[in-house]
Amino acid sequence: WPEPEVAWSVFETAEGRGIAHEAALAARAHAYGTLGWTTAVSLIKPANARSAALAERLGARIEGQHAHPAHGLMDVWRHPSPEAP
Repeated sequence: WPEPEVAWSVFETAEGRGIAHEAALAARAHAYGTLGWTTAVSLIKPANARSAALAERLGARIEGQHAHPAHGLMDVWRHPSPEAP
């Protein structure tokens, strides 16, 4: 990974219930507040519309792409900084 990442994976039976959103918010708050991260990204395959929509709801924005050696081309979604409202 090119830098610290907030990631999620949800089984199909749990999709659409807000679980990934809540967990990602908590993980990001922990990464920023407890671990001292100053930045975070999420790497998402371009065809993964549900994860891209979640990243957008989390306030992340596409910053570019990353060619991962095992997973191929992935969009880099930049999360708001710890100082962002």
